[in-house]
Amino acid sequence: MRTLILYYSRTGHTRRVAELLAEQLAATPAEMTCRAYSPGLGALRQPFDVLLGLSPPIEVPELATQDWDLVIIGGPVWGARPAPPLRSYLRRCAASHRQMAIFVTCNGTSRRYPPERAIAEMTALAPTRPVASHIFTEAHISGPDLAAQAAMFQQELGVTS
Repeated sequence: MRTLILYYSRTGHTRRVAELLAEQLAATPAEMTCRAYSPGLGALRQPFDVLLGLSPPIEVPELATQDWDLVIIGGPVWGARPAPPLRSYLRRCAASHRQMAIFVTCNGTSRRYPPERAIAEMTALAPTRPVASHIFTEAHISGPDLAAQAAMFQQELGVTS
């Protein structure tokens, strides 16, 4: 199964998860970028885009335009919402994918800012219902069970490498 893992990572946490998933799934990783959040004024724009639900311009690698059996889209949760570059991709570019799955990375979970809200928003924006979704917390990413969490997501996907 030809699988693409398309992700946005500002701090490197999502990149780490995407690269591990790519290794476990024998998938191709590709990173989208967003110049709107470059150092300096980008830090000021970020909270406004999150709160207002805006979709900034993104740069998507050409690999994302190819025909894939499965595209896994991942990125961080900011304030219980998907990072705006993820919204941009789902609104503008994801229509051609046959099958999609999503994952998010976050500091943790809380009653006020649950990452499940970000998953729900991404699912609502996706042109097709995702076949699976997963939340990777900071404890997973920097702890000893990241590979186990990735294996759980792989099992949810029904993909064998």
